[in-house]
Amino acid sequence: MRNIYGADGNIAARVDSSGRVSLGFEPSAIVGIVRSDTDVFAGEAGVEWLGRIDADGRIFDAQHQVVGNVDASGRVLDVTARLVGTVEFAVDGAALLLLVGSLSPDALRPPPPPEPKRSIMEEALELAQEDQSPGIRKNYRPLTDDEVFGKPFKKKT
Repeated sequence: MRNIYGADGNIAARVDSSGRVSLGFEPSAIVGIVRSDTDVFAGEAGVEWLGRIDADGRIFDAQHQVVGNVDASGRVLDVTARLVGTVEFAVDGAALLLLVGSLSPDALRPPPPPEPKRSIMEEALELAQEDQSPGIRKNYRPLTDDEVFGKPFKKKT
């Protein structure tokens, strides 16, 4: 059982010992077949030829156009040289681009960028700035002397 990893590092598909490809980590329906370490076919019976990979690692689709490549370390790159996944064998990279990419495009989408983290110094400077010059409310009205000092006490006679 060989795993095909997507751009986010999760298992996008699995290839069993006979070359049958199923989507995801869990056992599921067969969506395609890889044969002779070069060709990728769609369907459980392998009726439709989707493409192939050559000895240089270039992946060709059914119209004989280059759609990506697999480098020596198993990284799968599309035409724009964007990393779309990692594989053990080169033919698995062709299955990732041609088969898995058409059935579940989310597997090829890169993970979202992490949220930028603020340093402790930035937070400390922001708190110091708020302490030095506190914000003024917009609905502020000045206090009167009576509100500040209170109304004078009147003696009852």
